[in-house]
Amino acid sequence: MRKASWIVLLTLLLVVTGCGQFAPAAEGTHGDMQMALIPAAEGWTGETLTVMLTDAAGAPITDATVAVEGNMNHAGMVPVLAAGVTDDADGAADGRYQLPFGFTMLGDWIITVDVTLADGGTVSRDLPINVSEAGVTGDAVMAGPDEAHGSAHDHDADHDADHDADHDADHEHATGAHASVVHAHDVKARPGPMAGGNSAVYFLLHNGGDAAVRLTGADTTVANAVEIHETADDNGIMRMRQLADGILLGPDESVTLQPGGLHVMLIGLTAPLAEGDVFDLTLHFDDPTYDFTVEVTVVSNDELSGGMTHNH
Repeated sequence: MRKASWIVLLTLLLVVTGCGQFAPAAEGTHGDMQMALIPAAEGWTGETLTVMLTDAAGAPITDATVAVEGNMNHAGMVPVLAAGVTDDADGAADGRYQLPFGFTMLGDWIITVDVTLADGGTVSRDLPINVSEAGVTGDAVMAGPDEAHGSAHDHDADHDADHDADHDADHEHATGAHASVVHAHDVKARPGPMAGGNSAVYFLLHNGGDAAVRLTGADTTVANAVEIHETADDNGIMRMRQLADGILLGPDESVTLQPGGLHVMLIGLTAPLAEGDVFDLTLHFDDPTYDFTVEVTVVSNDELSGGMTHNH
């Protein structure tokens, strides 16, 4: 009887050990993987969507299989599915996985990217984007090759030169007569995984003066363009739109720029933004004597989802 028990125990150990040799890596174990979406050149009417994968060092990941599923943030739509493709399916092993995918309507979407690596590890992430007549936008959206490396490169050079020339003037504004009137507190940005992609900046803005002031824009060397945006509910669909008139603050009034609401959009990042990075952002007002520069810290998406602390 005892001998039979040992035989059963040994058999169970062999089965468990054998299964363990072929167990795939748990989902999400490749947390340092960077993802970006590259829409078709035709914009939202295109029939392809490219997913770009890189590791933490920025090197392309070429040994994966990528599938996507597109859903809108309201019930009643049929999901758009694209079965898994390998990197070289488009003729080049460059970390870009081109999938047959077409957007069926305008509005806010969630693109679920499912990645299976050669070692059996899997990663699945939900990437929120907005689809409008103007194109496809979102923190994870990267410009196409022509846009990212053509006119954007020329704009970088011009923008850097302008920034160098105006940098001293910006700091003079920050220490001028109105330096103690308008303040930005708790200034944070979300990570931007790819050069050419987007990010957003959030903060509490307070007007401590006795006259109204309007925030009209901003600029920074880390992005090709900066716009003031608002995410708002449009008949049950969350849409993002640019505020061409900026944000008006009355005397002794505060406004919070936060995820899901007002924010400063960084468009066409000149380099990836990683958690812990710090950069300067100059805020511009209708009266230039209010202009000042703030230091922005890139924090994790989890920290941003926890809300703004509104500390001084």
